[in-house]
Amino acid sequence: MPKVVDHDARRREIADAVLRLVVREGVEAVSLRKVAAASGMAMGTTQHYFTDREEMLTFALATMNERRSARVRAAVAALGERPDERRLLRTIITEVLPLTEESRFEAAVGAAYYIRALGDPETRALLSAGPRQVIDLLRGLLTGAAARGRLAAGVDPAQEARFIWALLEPAPVMGGYWDAEEAVALADYQLDRIFTAAD
Repeated sequence: MPKVVDHDARRREIADAVLRLVVREGVEAVSLRKVAAASGMAMGTTQHYFTDREEMLTFALATMNERRSARVRAAVAALGERPDERRLLRTIITEVLPLTEESRFEAAVGAAYYIRALGDPETRALLSAGPRQVIDLLRGLLTGAAARGRLAAGVDPAQEARFIWALLEPAPVMGGYWDAEEAVALADYQLDRIFTAAD
């Protein structure tokens, strides 16, 4: 009986190898040959799933982003039905900040891709979609909170969404400027500032 191959699982294995290489050696070091070796697959197998390096890099980043989104969705779902907006925002923030081994790995991958984006418009376009989506989500949550009278007077949901997105920047934690507890304390300070005391 012929062996059944899970092609999606194979592509994810290759994506994981790409991400490990990106963290260890940088985006520019990724090649089909290195990825084949890192994934334990033959070069021909790797080429069967990805025609070139750019396709692998794009798929690997998308795979990581999908996993992070799934993790955030699961954390939000664990809050139960209709959690208050402050608690919801705090959950999103703490899932994205580099507070765990997994989120630190994601931050390292992101940093490597951002370095590449400095000189590569295609990578820059690929990376810019994520922040826009997050800011739109945050703005929607804050606009809903404002409509229910849950935001402090004078709070602009659009500006606060951008500010909260800026809090998600991993460099201060990854660079050791402040630790995970300080990053969470800063997020709590910001949330306390924008939400009414009733929250």
